Amino acid sequence: MSLSWLDDEDAAAVEKTRVLRPLKAIRAKCLDCCCGSVKEVRLCPSRSCFLWPYRMGTRPTSKVAQAANEAAQMAEAER
Repeated sequence: MSLSWLDDEDAAAVEKTRVLRPLKAIRAKCLDCCCGSVKEVRLCPSRSCFLWPYRMGTRPTSKVAQAANEAAQMAEAER
């Protein structure tokens, strides 16, 4: 989408409010959490994070999702 008719400040505001699909939004959050490093997202040790199985921007297999959910539940129980 071309935003050439907007000034730079308004164009930046529009880009910030752009709606992302859920998996892309999760991927963006993971990249933000890892300071933009794709390698750090891949190596993420935070298995108790509810977003961990989705960090690569794809749906995980049911086995991976189940293991991540169990790890998250164990982390919640420890608190």
